[in-house]
Amino acid sequence: YNRKPFFKEAVREVNMNMKSIVKDVCLFYNLNENQIFSNQQTFNIAHPRQLAMYLIRKKLQCSYPKIGKFFKRDHTTIIYAVEKVEQRLKNKLYYDEVATLVKTYGIEATPKITITFFPFSMKVRQNVSRL
Repeated sequence: YNRKPFFKEAVREVNMNMKSIVKDVCLFYNLNENQIFSNQQTFNIAHPRQLAMYLIRKKLQCSYPKIGKFFKRDHTTIIYAVEKVEQRLKNKLYYDEVATLVKTYGIEATPKITITFFPFSMKVRQNVSRL
């Protein structure tokens, strides 16, 4: 009884799903895949990369090391990215930006709005954390 062909097929399927998620994120942010896999750390590239890592983790339930191998990064980088996106999703403005992409994959996340009161000026402001 040989399990290798089944295992190889399962690995190939997960990799294809990872690639399709990366492609969707690239389309959403108008980037190419080379930019997502590059070492650039600018926000306009790092943020979509982190979102792709988050979606792969939540949708495919892949391990951090497996996602790290796919992106050619250490697993701790993936942990940081997932936690960062989870933190950002609590912000209504960020959630509104990526809601269509997140909902496409059936991931539930609800934003939490923090309202800060300033007693002297009587203004109500929405607390917007740095994205």
